[in-house]
Amino acid sequence: MGDTWDVELYVYDLSQGMAAMMSMPLLGFKLEAIYHTAIVYNGVEFYFGGGGIDQSRPGGTHLGAPMRKVHLGKTQVDPCTFNEWVRAMGTSEYRGDAYAILTHNCNNFSEDASQFLVQKSIPAEILEMPKKVLGTPLGKIIEQQFGNIKITPEQL
Repeated sequence: MGDTWDVELYVYDLSQGMAAMMSMPLLGFKLEAIYHTAIVYNGVEFYFGGGGIDQSRPGGTHLGAPMRKVHLGKTQVDPCTFNEWVRAMGTSEYRGDAYAILTHNCNNFSEDASQFLVQKSIPAEILEMPKKVLGTPLGKIIEQQFGNIKITPEQL
């Protein structure tokens, strides 16, 4: 068996606790967080925003420490192969202009990267959150007002 690398999902709460406090009266159900996710592989955190795919040291963005880390598994995909995948995705599906805050975001990138590296999905509650929110009356207003917003990592 060859070399293996750990793959982790870093999960952040963009609302800094406000979603957990305010979601029930506003949406009719409780949200744990407004999730931002990133894949940590080979000592680098990879994430997607309105500027495209970016990277930093793990926990090194202005978001600080993640609210939780999920060990997704080990991969035999070597760093060169993953970096090639990231470059290819950054010029196609995950260009900055392809970012859509509610429908094509950091969580979709984390899902695709996880599938590429370990053939495993990220937690379903993260992927399903936008659809669940958009299914509410307030969600429809949010979609109309914010659906086309492009967010760069610096704005998170």
